[in-house]
Amino acid sequence: MKKQSVRFMAVVGLTVLILGACRPRIPAAPPVTLDAEDSVSAETPEPEASPTPTPLPTLPPSPLSTSTPPADLESEDEWARYVNEAYGLTFSYPGDWTIEFLSGTAEGEAAPHAVGLTLDTLRVRVEFRRLEEESSVGPGSLPDGQIEERDVLTLLGRPVPKYVVVFEGKDKAAFVGERFAEIEIYIEMGDDRGEAYAAAELSAADHDVFDRIVGSVERIGTTAASDLYPGWESYSADIAPGLGLGLRYPPTWTLSEGLLATVPAEQETHAAAVVVELSRETYQLLIQYKQADEATAIGPDTTPEGIISEGGTVPLLGTPTERYVIVHEDRLKMVFLTYQDERLELYIALTGDPQQIPYTEIDLPETVRHEMDQIVTSIVRLAE
Repeated sequence: MKKQSVRFMAVVGLTVLILGACRPRIPAAPPVTLDAEDSVSAETPEPEASPTPTPLPTLPPSPLSTSTPPADLESEDEWARYVNEAYGLTFSYPGDWTIEFLSGTAEGEAAPHAVGLTLDTLRVRVEFRRLEEESSVGPGSLPDGQIEERDVLTLLGRPVPKYVVVFEGKDKAAFVGERFAEIEIYIEMGDDRGEAYAAAELSAADHDVFDRIVGSVERIGTTAASDLYPGWESYSADIAPGLGLGLRYPPTWTLSEGLLATVPAEQETHAAAVVVELSRETYQLLIQYKQADEATAIGPDTTPEGIISEGGTVPLLGTPTERYVIVHEDRLKMVFLTYQDERLELYIALTGDPQQIPYTEIDLPETVRHEMDQIVTSIVRLAE
């Protein structure tokens, strides 16, 4: 592994340039009698404490992430909570929305368990099923329109891409979906204007509500401790007394580890900086980390050719952390981020393996970027 000698923040000194569906109607299914597994309750949300985020350079907005960060939704308006003990699932929703419990069959086939939320013309549908059930979740067929990836949300602790259906310049719908160890979940929001579909549009406030609903989903009961990354490999290492790091990664990636430097510690040595390299096909994910007070520099040797801009956020050690992207000749060449708190400093970068693919041919696909987000989110501090 090549030793890193140029501190990451030198990247900021580069010249930064600006990178230069119609939603299917979501019909409200007929409400059914509330069964024993469904319940709702009022809640007053408590803001969660999080570590102080690492200061990052101010860069221009990127067309790869055009969504506005969710506004502070903690207000006087009370949110309610839906609880389904049979499926071990719960989520929050605005208290002034109408909730419907949907069940039965869809066109003669088994349907997933579903909950409908409505306010005026807005519709939210939350579908979920156990993996052993024959039903399926998802949007079904989508009419004409452009589907855009719009930032990344956190669903049950896992980063998931948020998709938006855009027609004639208006956001018509937003949806996310993911399969976990025991359950599959799909959540969708749309503006149902009937025949006046041209006027349908999700506002920034509507997106904020959708994002919060997704982020509020939790597992409860005996299923709450399920592995969020079933079948994934585990990595852990101590970089100093009382300070270690762990992460999960897909078995399709190969992991190797090296040291950037060591320092003496009570007649022995421990790592001043560690580098973990994950490889898959022609792609390479580099993770460098060290104690924050160590002098060893981490970061890239050189900055690849291209335009640097912001690329959305991803949860890292409980902190929404800004990603940056490098684009050259309309191809995504690199995704990277940094993190630092009082004890730990990290640099993470995804790009092509220079020994396997020429730089001109690198174009990181969405599937690989999504796996990077999952790996980053899985990072945990092992000891304090």
